[in-house]
Amino acid sequence: MTRFDTTFFDAIENMMLGNIEHLTRPVKNFLPYDVIQRDEDGRIVINVAVSGYSKNNLDVTWNDGMLTVEGKGLPYAEEFKVVYSGLSKRAFKAQFPVSPLYQVQEVTLNNGILSVILERNEDMIKKVEIKDTSDNGFAPIAA
Repeated sequence: MTRFDTTFFDAIENMMLGNIEHLTRPVKNFLPYDVIQRDEDGRIVINVAVSGYSKNNLDVTWNDGMLTVEGKGLPYAEEFKVVYSGLSKRAFKAQFPVSPLYQVQEVTLNNGILSVILERNEDMIKKVEIKDTSDNGFAPIAA
């Protein structure tokens, strides 16, 4: 019997339920990040350390519940000879699955920290009508 890794399914369930615990799992990349839930307004802030990257080297996209942060590589000018390279300047792509109940409100870059502010979209929460079918002779749906 094959054993399946349930972390993917747990992340999907958490995303659909609007939970943010799945955002605290490490991104398989070199980017350090924090996830903060603000008590005063319920917003979620994802702070990503992008030291050395500028607005022109970064792309943030929001598509169908997936937040993607991408950075283009940062080469030195050709006139420099790099004696030791300890800074990571490579291209990267980090993805964060976020519940459809949230939407991106604002993205800022300040002192090497990219902040993505997510706000709960109350318009996405809808009450669903319950239809009474007891008079139609339908049997209950078995589980």
